[in-house]
This record gives sequence, structure tokens and C-alpha cells, in this order.
Amino acid sequence: MNTTHIFPLKHVRHHPPLVSESPQDAARADWLYNAAEELLRGNSVSFQRRMHTQQGVTAEEFVLAVDEYVNNRLADDEVHTSALGWLIITLERGHADKTATAELLGNCDHPLGKLGEIAEALLEPIADDALLGDLLGCRAKATTPIAPSGLSPPRRVVRQSKPRLMQYRQQRSRLPISAS
Repeated sequence: MNTTHIFPLKHVRHHPPLVSESPQDAARADWLYNAAEELLRGNSVSFQRRMHTQQGVTAEEFVLAVDEYVNNRLADDEVHTSALGWLIITLERGHADKTATAELLGNCDHPLGKLGEIAEALLEPIADDALLGDLLGCRAKATTPIAPSGLSPPRRVVRQSKPRLMQYRQQRSRLPISAS
């Protein structure tokens, strides 16, 4: 009997901590991850620094970005199956077709999937201001949007574990740096 399936390996290779990652970079990555999770839950992310206008990404902006991304994949013939049709049919029956969703969104190494990557792309330009606001005592807010008529409110997304976030950050940091 092969015991490796039953008992996990005791010696897991751990990588040394990254030298180039500063506490600011870690805080920024954590903020982006947490804010992306809020967007995936259907909440808007906003904050306001003292003497500045309110900044953030609404749930509606996130939905439009996902819509635009999927439409571009369909227009560029990157989806080779009838995934959109299957998704609509299964949703009409009260089920979700994860295979069709995965086909529409494509592959991604992000811990929150392609939706998390899209959310982080929207949040990236405001991350520094949000961190500065946190340092100055301003609190970010996550507000639940009102679902459009005829649609049910967004369902809760299962939260990924922090080790998965750390693994993703390590993978990103090992990418070759291009000389600009």
C-alpha cells in the first residue's frame, strides 16, 4: 500500500523569505487581496483620505470589467466551445456550470482566479492611496450593492487561505525582471 496518499510528506521544501519584499509591498499585496475578495463578494470597496474625494471601485464597475473581459475573449475567438450558451441554460435551471465559467474566464494562477486578477487590476491604481489612508487613520469601507431588479443578491465567495496568497506572491516575485 502506498502511504504517500494517506500521510502528507513531512519535509516540504520551504523557500527563504524574499529579500526584495518590503513591509510596504507586503501591506499593499494584502490590501489588494482583501479588497479583491470584497469585490468578489459583490461589495463595493471605497475609502476617503482627509481633504480628498472618495475613491474606490464599485461592484457595478467590477461587473462591467468582467463583462468586458468575457466579451473580448468571445470576440477574439479565445473561447472554442459553446460555454456561454451552456452557462445560460444551466443558470436557467438553477445550477451553475463551473466548466463553462472556467472556459469563459480562461486560466489563471491568481489565488482568487481570473475574477481576482480582474479585481486587482481595477484596484491597483488606488492601492497606494488606500494604504496611505490606512496609515493616516482613514478606514476603507465595503458596501453591499443593491441587486438589480430580477437578479438575486451575490452569493458569498469561499475565502482562500493566506498560505495560498503567500505562494502566489512568491511565484510573482520569481518572474524575471525586464530591463526598462
